[in-house]
Amino acid sequence: QPGPIPPPGPGGSNISSCKFTRAGNSQLIKSSILAGWISNAAASAGIPPQILASVAMHESQDFTANADNNHDAIKSGLYCNPGKVFCEKNGQVLHSISGQDDPCTPAEIANGAKTAQAVGLMQALDIYNPGKNLCSITESLSIAAAKLKADGITLWPTQDQVNQAINRYYNSCTYGSYSYCNEVWQDLQNCQAILPAAPGLAGITGA
Repeated sequence: QPGPIPPPGPGGSNISSCKFTRAGNSQLIKSSILAGWISNAAASAGIPPQILASVAMHESQDFTANADNNHDAIKSGLYCNPGKVFCEKNGQVLHSISGQDDPCTPAEIANGAKTAQAVGLMQALDIYNPGKNLCSITESLSIAAAKLKADGITLWPTQDQVNQAINRYYNSCTYGSYSYCNEVWQDLQNCQAILPAAPGLAGITGA
């Protein structure tokens, strides 16, 4: 069985030809500029751009699949997309009402919980990123790429590493009847299959 094909190098936007999945729906990244930003952030962190792109499609599918290079958010580099407010502690959601803000109670805050909100393309949590501009698309991508790297994603990750990192990113591998972890893993496999091999790896004789 051949090994995985290395991801494209820094600044490459080969992922423009790949589809990425959310809830069983696979779509292209419409903006070549966004695809390039994703590739740059992934390269800087040392992770495959396919994984960062799949997470972007999961976290902000409408934007990632539909915003073209002329979209105001692409032109400005700013996309806030604030989620609902919820209560969490030590990385675990204590309670969240679907479709409604659900902040922590004073008693929960006294017990160490924090009211949090996910912001931006990659839905990074404000409480863990003080002073950062989560509306900045490139900053949001850099934060997400660094987190995925810290949580175990390598340049050639195993399925177990993908499962671990996505579980930590989303606090679960599943949403509804879908598997976030499996969709990211399949996106990685499918995109690798159509990307060219890295130059210089073939035909080396050592002479």
